Amino acid sequence: MKEKGKNMENKIFGILCQKAGKSTISELHELFGENDYRKFEIDPQDNVAIIEFIKRAEFDALDVEPVYRRKIMPLLSKNSPEARACGSVNLVLRMANGKLYGHNTEIYGFSYLLDRAGIDVAGKRCLVLGNAVDSAAVSIVLKQRQASIIGRECADAEIVVATASAEHISLDCFTSVKTVIDVRGDQLNSDLLQEAAARGIPAIDGCAMAAAGVKHSREAVLGVEISDTELSSVIRKIKSRRTSVILIGADRQAKLELGNALAEALGRRHYDLDQIIERLNGKSIKDIVSQNGEAELRRIEHVAALWVGKQAGAVITTGDGIVAREDNLSPIKRNGVVVFVPDNENGLTETYRSWCDIELDANDSLDERVSKITNGI
Repeated sequence: MKEKGKNMENKIFGILCQKAGKSTISELHELFGENDYRKFEIDPQDNVAIIEFIKRAEFDALDVEPVYRRKIMPLLSKNSPEARACGSVNLVLRMANGKLYGHNTEIYGFSYLLDRAGIDVAGKRCLVLGNAVDSAAVSIVLKQRQASIIGRECADAEIVVATASAEHISLDCFTSVKTVIDVRGDQLNSDLLQEAAARGIPAIDGCAMAAAGVKHSREAVLGVEISDTELSSVIRKIKSRRTSVILIGADRQAKLELGNALAEALGRRHYDLDQIIERLNGKSIKDIVSQNGEAELRRIEHVAALWVGKQAGAVITTGDGIVAREDNLSPIKRNGVVVFVPDNENGLTETYRSWCDIELDANDSLDERVSKITNGI
């Protein structure tokens, strides 16, 4: 990064959001060196509070969650051509004269994603999933690059892009897909990307787009230039940081021991799925089976698997029966890598092996196992 502007330390970065908690955007700012990223929580239905907040303009740069993006556009002194083209702003900058400038970094971000992945869209048939506002930036970039944007009814799409409001779709609907891109920020490995990968189709998540957008905003407000080398480093770090580690296998003690060690090494929380199930149901796993039957336990485990899929950057130990339902696999992989902790003798070994992204060696020490996982995420 080039030399900082003379008043950089006094710049206030923040996000207009509904609730606290660490978002991908806040983590990206942190990875770019921001130590005081603020959260401005306002009920999106409280229009008076939103107007008053924007008028006070107690920030230098403001990221904006989707629910507010169209609402605040009329409140700003000026909106960039990109923001007007997209019909929304995801970044507000306070200029030296105090006036507020609305911008949209998604065009820049998606352009960077395509370039980084080496995707040439010229002449390609592209299907963009999501409502008009969420998909606007993607569609603009594709048109700028001479792609042909087609409707969902067309079965010959070559590139499929899912944006924030995209509904579930199966690649079975298409005959010619060569690339799948999912820029939804809540999943590193969505069902759509998993399906593409299973078919041998390049599957690209939205981390690069989000990180490039934050880079763009920081350059604008701080007056600095952030190198592509630093941007690439941040992309690797955010993907690693937000990737959960899901431990499967029959040896409960080995999984718990590894989970504790891994959580300590990575500075993350460790969840034991069996303990969560027992606490929420007020009875042991054994009692659930004896009183309600194994089918009920498998139903509860599936609900737990859906919860796992929503976690980012955690270490999660699963029960040995998580593999009993095939429909548990996709949820637990949405934000995580699956690690098989082997047992000396178990009839489910091949099933565990088919589910995992990383298979550990039964003879490795605890430290060696931790090292293998940390180097693999």
